[in-house]
Amino acid sequence: MSRTGCGSTVMRRRVSTDAVIFRPPACKSGLQRALLLAFLSEGETVLALPSDEPLAEDPGIVLNIVKTLGAAVSQEQGTVRVQGSGWPRTPCERLFLGMNGTALRCLTAFVGCLGGSVYFRGARALRRRSIEPLPELLMARGAAFTFAKEPGSVPFHLQAPTPVAPLDFEVDASRSSQPATGLLMALAGSKYGGRVVVRGPLGYLPMTCAWLAKFGCEVECDSSAGATTYSVPAAELRAGGAVSIPGDPSALAWALAAAAARRDEGEIPTDDSLGHPDHAMLDHLRALGLRVRTSDSGVAVSGEPNGGDYAPLPLDDHPDSFPPLVSLLTTIPGRHRLGSTKLRGKESDRIAVLGRGLARFGFDVTEEADVLAFTGVHPGSLSVEPGMRLDPKGDHRMAMALALIAKLHNLEVRVRDTSCVAKSWPGFWGWLAQLDPQAG
Repeated sequence: MSRTGCGSTVMRRRVSTDAVIFRPPACKSGLQRALLLAFLSEGETVLALPSDEPLAEDPGIVLNIVKTLGAAVSQEQGTVRVQGSGWPRTPCERLFLGMNGTALRCLTAFVGCLGGSVYFRGARALRRRSIEPLPELLMARGAAFTFAKEPGSVPFHLQAPTPVAPLDFEVDASRSSQPATGLLMALAGSKYGGRVVVRGPLGYLPMTCAWLAKFGCEVECDSSAGATTYSVPAAELRAGGAVSIPGDPSALAWALAAAAARRDEGEIPTDDSLGHPDHAMLDHLRALGLRVRTSDSGVAVSGEPNGGDYAPLPLDDHPDSFPPLVSLLTTIPGRHRLGSTKLRGKESDRIAVLGRGLARFGFDVTEEADVLAFTGVHPGSLSVEPGMRLDPKGDHRMAMALALIAKLHNLEVRVRDTSCVAKSWPGFWGWLAQLDPQAG
């Protein structure tokens, strides 16, 4: 990095001389869907993991739940074997879901559609993750909810009858696509199938349909009149046999953000075979003027970002891209505005938590409803008190964002509750430690 006579800063391109090793954990969203579908199917499914990275906390919770519900599960080096037998006639009475919002919504849909009597519990932070609009939808077909504290959140008891005919639902997905994902998988596990009409961003639903296809269930999709109708055939689900789990695109987004900020042109391994929404990070890099080269083995980023402001459309289909994209944009001068209606209801209020963190770093930042606006600066422009403590509020992606921003700007800080990253990427801190803090 050098300065010109007129006071501007020139970012020099640099090819990293020390390779950063990125070992992607198993795709968190994909592995959870695969475990649940393997459990609902009759027969054996062998899930091949992409690396020897430890399982993230969320898939680990789902693995234990399907064991509790009666599936035979074994783990070997790089594989998970699941012997499914379909939804049990009498599922267990209590399930603990930790902080796993995906499992909470999917299993609520399973019990509500397939029948049973279950008491759902979770960590205190899971109370932030509402199961709406599932209660109203499931009560319309005879389910009964008893909420111990706040309506729509754990802990609660759910009792529902077994289905006797196809089920139809209409879902508002403006806050999350997970309730619709749970309903689609539940209908695939029933004898009768049914339909789910979705209004709002589809988010992870195309990926859910791709996973259903791997287990023999071809969902028909029709979009018209501002809604998308998913038709699930009856009794089509079957064991998946040998199934490969791709690397996690959400973890990839952090590696891409770091590579773009550091001008590191090394190839990063990736797999977009199932259309995970977080691969949209590649589109953001292109929109910023960077060159993105993809191959069968991975992706590489090169070039200089465009100057000026960046204000993409709402990230409603891929809200988990928000933290790594903000991290990258802090290194690009300009006034940037990013947001989504889905960010305040995550493990934390991500707009508020990241906004406070940016302010403590010294960025000019404001909150605007569901949008975070801030001004990026060249690395080296900020200074903080060494050892400044930052609180991610127990949110794995907030801990990662605060730590990566500090690394990219060569700032010494302490992030509290570092263990929370295990929810999605236990190896994050090892990967981060490899990064040269100098950007440009």
